[in-house]
Amino acid sequence: VGKAELDNAVAEYGAGNVDVRWLPFIIDPGTNPDGEDYHAYTRRRWGSDGWTNSMKERGRALGAPFENWKWWPATMQCHRLIAFAEERGVSTV
Repeated sequence: VGKAELDNAVAEYGAGNVDVRWLPFIIDPGTNPDGEDYHAYTRRRWGSDGWTNSMKERGRALGAPFENWKWWPATMQCHRLIAFAEERGVSTV
């Protein structure tokens, strides 16, 4: 959802006017390093997945419906991959 919103903003303002740099944000450092079952995770962490309803609604409007969301990922490896790519001059946008 965030990436789709970013893409829309870049398209509106022009890529030449936007400089994107991804910064790490670990949603939950307590997430199992291999990720977790989505429903089990949201029940454990928040009691239900109700908090995702607005995100799912916005995702549907942007073409990211989250219809089969089954896994809650651990994001640490993603952050490492982005840093690895940026160190080598590879675009991560």
